[in-house]
Amino acid sequence: MPGSATARGDIPKDEIGNRGVQIEYQTDSDHSVHQLFYFSLNLADDHLKDNKGFITYMNGLKDVTSYFKATSYMTHHADFSIIRDEVLSKSAAILQDDSGIPYKYFHEQPWHVQVYGDYVRPYGSFRWMEQSDLREAYKTLGPKPLPMHVGYGYKRITSNLQLATRLK
Repeated sequence: MPGSATARGDIPKDEIGNRGVQIEYQTDSDHSVHQLFYFSLNLADDHLKDNKGFITYMNGLKDVTSYFKATSYMTHHADFSIIRDEVLSKSAAILQDDSGIPYKYFHEQPWHVQVYGDYVRPYGSFRWMEQSDLREAYKTLGPKPLPMHVGYGYKRITSNLQLATRLK
């Protein structure tokens, strides 16, 4: 595996029950050190609005890279608007499959989107979450190959990723 990684341990639970892990890793190319944070918490608006600790944490973020994979299409729903809007406002880049932030939100902000793989439709019980504008983007943006499988329908349908980078 390229680079090296060190788990720094659990981030302690706070009064609301937030749990997380911080991982530091170093690249082989330039030996720069990066941090990955993974949190386990309820991101629905009615829970997140009362989670002062996590809101404070998010308010301190700027120019981060966010990753969504197999998220049950949560940010497609109105009751997940806080996390969707925070990620859109704090991220310099967002890598996701079609279950992440709906494609339509990248038209409302200054983003460049590169698509990978192929988008046909969501898999299985998520078929009703189809995004016609994302399908059109795959026809017009010139998708790049995706030599791996990711997300729902692993190896049953073609996989897709979108890399959205904020325009300066």
